[in-house]
Amino acid sequence: MGLVEIKRNNVFGFTVFSAYGGFWLSLATAHILIDDNTEVLFNAKAVQTMLVLMGIFTLVMWLCTFKMNMTINVLFFLLASTFFLLAGGVENETVDKAAGWLGMATAGTAYWLGAAELVNDVIGGGNDIIPLGRFRSNK
Repeated sequence: MGLVEIKRNNVFGFTVFSAYGGFWLSLATAHILIDDNTEVLFNAKAVQTMLVLMGIFTLVMWLCTFKMNMTINVLFFLLASTFFLLAGGVENETVDKAAGWLGMATAGTAYWLGAAELVNDVIGGGNDIIPLGRFRSNK
């Protein structure tokens, strides 16, 4: 998906889609390659580190969203919070469950944003049919 964003001249989209795609693919690959019948265990500290680093990366991307709209800003704040909770949830089941619930709220916000941007682009011709919220500095 990141490569498609370069074609659209969207450096932000390219950066986040490529980074998150690479992160989830690497995490999934590590889990798939570990067989339950072997003595090799997935390193919990490594997973925590990966999640914290993605949380930090997401906070940096969140700062960039103040030049965009409020919906994407909320999305990246929720996503960063989800990453940090997931990192804490590696060792604590209650925190892990809270991360799951927050992750569902994050996904709902992402679906809303995607649908709104699609409707605004296709039906509205670039005008806001579904408002996404604008910061005063961006009007």
